[in-house]
Amino acid sequence: MTPPGASEGLNPLGSIWFHPRRTIRAIVDTDPFYGVLLLAMAAGAANAIMEVAALPGPAPIGSSIFAAGLLAGSAGAVLGIAWLYIFGWLYRWVGGWLGGRAKTQEVRAAIAWVEVPTLALFLLWLIGYLWAPDPEAAAGGSGELIRLVGIVFLSLLAVVVWVWRTVLACQTLAEVHRFSAWKGLGTLVIPQLVLLTPVLLFGMLAAVAVPTIVAGRTSADEAAASGNLWALASSLELYRSVHGGYPADWGRLYATGPQPAFGPPSFRTSGALQDHPAGGYRYSYAAVGRSDYVLDAVPELPGTSGQRSFYKDASPVLRHCLAESPGERAGPSDAAVEDPPGPCRPAAQPLRLLETE
Repeated sequence: MTPPGASEGLNPLGSIWFHPRRTIRAIVDTDPFYGVLLLAMAAGAANAIMEVAALPGPAPIGSSIFAAGLLAGSAGAVLGIAWLYIFGWLYRWVGGWLGGRAKTQEVRAAIAWVEVPTLALFLLWLIGYLWAPDPEAAAGGSGELIRLVGIVFLSLLAVVVWVWRTVLACQTLAEVHRFSAWKGLGTLVIPQLVLLTPVLLFGMLAAVAVPTIVAGRTSADEAAASGNLWALASSLELYRSVHGGYPADWGRLYATGPQPAFGPPSFRTSGALQDHPAGGYRYSYAAVGRSDYVLDAVPELPGTSGQRSFYKDASPVLRHCLAESPGERAGPSDAAVEDPPGPCRPAAQPLRLLETE
């Protein structure tokens, strides 16, 4: 099949670089579907392969290079077609709003053919990727210098190609819509802003909302932990009023038979209350003789399930401290909950149960 514009001495793959208006006019007047899907798929595959190759981590070797490239290229080709149809409709709609008269298939041709520079850049990138010296083998020698020069050259070339591709897109969109290049630039930019604005707004809302939600959850978990310690302390006082001392074993609060269950149902255990999980905190109890005890609540993930560790003994004061890492516990010398907390002291030992009565 004779390429569009051949009678005028135009080869679309070459003339699109420097004669975008004449080239795209020849294409849409002859066959607006000429090469459009192929260019969109090829450009999508090329962009996907270059993006995947730029990801951090060890580079694939041997046959895995081909497999990774094939997978990325296939996904990119599908995305290229999706990009063609989505933006083809958007550019036609925006161009019509600016006074343009292009049909949708003409707009798709205009944005597909400006991907020729992308494919040229991909060929240069592929040559550099396959030819470049091994970074480890070239380290410290002339190969490293060649590699760095190649990276700088390709980076600058990518910027130039991207800018020139934008210029070509303004020209081809302007030609199919039959208006000025400035309106072509507006046709190109407005959809980007329309799509980018919700993303920016969502990002701003997330930046405000996520810390607020996390802080609210942290505060709720801390309030629940301090409330649980007060409830557990009340259970211990009730047990002491009946039995004349605090239990050496937490399970005695739930003794079977005629004796009542003194402890809250959610903290029922058959023996020790040691590292008991509840609401993002872990609770522990230890008796200190029959006249004192130690209760504490330690956040599992400080800053997520709660930032403060809590401590309660037989005194009427609940104490707290700021935990910076899991397992940090409050103690009898930390601030009361009515006062601002200080940092938890490091190397705090877990509670140890005394022998049963």
